[in-house]
Amino acid sequence: MMLAAAKVLACFALGDAAVALSGLPVPGAAIGLLALLASFAPTGGPDPETAALFDRVVAHAPVLFVPAGAGLFADPALLGANAALLVLAVAAGTLVTLAVTGAAATLAIAAFARRGRHVAEPGP
Repeated sequence: MMLAAAKVLACFALGDAAVALSGLPVPGAAIGLLALLASFAPTGGPDPETAALFDRVVAHAPVLFVPAGAGLFADPALLGANAALLVLAVAAGTLVTLAVTGAAATLAIAAFARRGRHVAEPGP
């Protein structure tokens, strides 16, 4: 598991370095995750050790959102002044997420149909 953790951390460091050197306006972690994803291409997925690491880490992922949520309520006046924009951003984000998810599901169902695989019909 230590080798898998080192691989993940190396990808994150690679992403941070790429952003620092290129000046790209994206988080280094996102570039690192893309590098990690690319490393799975030759085998078609993560090796068992990396998959086990992901299974352990994903259970603690909600903790990563606590600081953002706490920071949101640290300044009630700022929150109140921007409440309408926050509601608009959450609503727009939700609609975009639903649209993208629907489009992805439609494409996946069409791909399964082209391959002759049965896709379960929705229940009553």
